[in-house]
Amino acid sequence: MTKLKLSNPAYLAAASLVASTDETRYYLQGVHIESAPEGGVFLVATNSHAMSVFWDRDGNVDAPVTLPVSRALFAATKYAPKYQSRRLEVSDNIIRVWNGVDPPPSYMQHFSQTEGEFPNWRRVIPKLKKKRTSPAFNSSYLAAFDKTLIAAFGAYPFNEIRLICSGEKGPVLVRTGSTDWFGVLMPVISQTSSELPFSIEAKTTEK
Repeated sequence: MTKLKLSNPAYLAAASLVASTDETRYYLQGVHIESAPEGGVFLVATNSHAMSVFWDRDGNVDAPVTLPVSRALFAATKYAPKYQSRRLEVSDNIIRVWNGVDPPPSYMQHFSQTEGEFPNWRRVIPKLKKKRTSPAFNSSYLAAFDKTLIAAFGAYPFNEIRLICSGEKGPVLVRTGSTDWFGVLMPVISQTSSELPFSIEAKTTEK
């Protein structure tokens, strides 16, 4: 029987924005939660094109689990500035969310987990090189990361997203000002030139 505690449930909602909706990849239809080496838990979700990784430093889980996030659970856990002490716990096969310190819970549902084995997400994290190039990527997945950060932090104080390339064909590390999150973005095959599409300099007339 799974026991889980999240001190920042907004990370669950935010991570779920890049979870797969493909029924053939049912094992990706949820947020994977596992213990972190330095304490707390990692929350990981991917659709095989983009991946989000959050670190809930005060969370704990007794065994790795992939938790599907329904619309109702998303609404109950996404960032809300008026709830500064929100938490989520799983026990006795019930998910409970508290918006404050005192009971009763503000949201409850039966616990279920995604079937299948969540893949080794660490193997796609890029190994960064000093010499970097510029891969192409699907812009809609980058937009999903913007929604991810808003769901986790609200009007987040990080006004930039940094893409750190490991190579022209390798995945891209996505960073922002938060030390609790990073993303990975898979490149796409592109025929787009790396040159300017047109000249911005005036042509000189030869005499």
